[in-house]
Amino acid sequence: MRKPEVIHELDSFLRNNTQGKKITVITHWGGDADSIGAAYVLIRLLEKHYGASSVSLIIPETLTTHSRAILSKLNLEPANDIGDADVFILIDVGSLEQVGKYLDTVLEKGKKALIDHHLHKTYDERIRYVVSDEYQSTSEIIYDLAAHIGWRFSKEEAEALFMGIYYDTARLSVADRESLSKICSLTSLGVEPAQVLMGLETQVDESERIARLKAATRMSIYRVGEWIIATSNVSAFQTSAARALLGLGAHVAVVAGEDEEEETVSISLRAQQDFVRKTSINMGRVLVDVICGKYGGTGGGHATVARVKCKGEIDEILSFIIRQIGQMLSSEVKRVS
Repeated sequence: MRKPEVIHELDSFLRNNTQGKKITVITHWGGDADSIGAAYVLIRLLEKHYGASSVSLIIPETLTTHSRAILSKLNLEPANDIGDADVFILIDVGSLEQVGKYLDTVLEKGKKALIDHHLHKTYDERIRYVVSDEYQSTSEIIYDLAAHIGWRFSKEEAEALFMGIYYDTARLSVADRESLSKICSLTSLGVEPAQVLMGLETQVDESERIARLKAATRMSIYRVGEWIIATSNVSAFQTSAARALLGLGAHVAVVAGEDEEEETVSISLRAQQDFVRKTSINMGRVLVDVICGKYGGTGGGHATVARVKCKGEIDEILSFIIRQIGQMLSSEVKRVS
């Protein structure tokens, strides 16, 4: 167990606030393997150990293709409405803005806790924060909670945590000894990694495929010191498009798109682990703060993945982000193509 005091605090909150209560568990925007895997097991613990009367799951905004595959694998169905909860538990939420349209309701009603493996820049006194950046994933926090209460994982629960740890350690490429030990423990419970991961390989639908290709054809490439930065714009699937640009070779990808209904610009930021480690430029903290400081709006994320919604002209915003990265790296920005 990495941090016993963190687990004791989480267990204490759940014991004192969830028995006989209606609980809503909320992930960050769109969900991912870590947030969904951790939520799946936490829901089981709330229902079967802590005695919650009901537990529902909310995943704000549009689900990614990968998230839909994980939910299908776990036979987990998110709710469409936040409902009349007594307690809200935000899981793997890097900033409150990641709760999206549900934030006001969460802050106004009931008791709430936030579980995350990143420290937060600001803390709202209305929320119990159970966070530690010594953990590599939120799924690992839930693993330690289950171990603390003597819970025996089912195969499905083990698979859920396996997926969360696997993907949040960049397919184990940055996993430390503690995370690897837990992966081994989970596989000993019957998890077959090849079968689990094969089931998550999804067919990209045509509209998302076209968005990725458009992002590539509209891409601008910059060299900033030793790093390659790519920017582009598409009207939808910005997150998927940014991920695709990393796959093409960019160290950092910034993809923006206009939301005509909300009259805002949605920006997806993605970076390679190597870039974040060597430069200490955290997408979810450093860049989001800089963008929101200039253009307003909201945003949040993790070290390598972040999203922002703000107002402004797309070309101007993308140019601003590139200039800021250049200043942070004390390097000249050179347009490659």
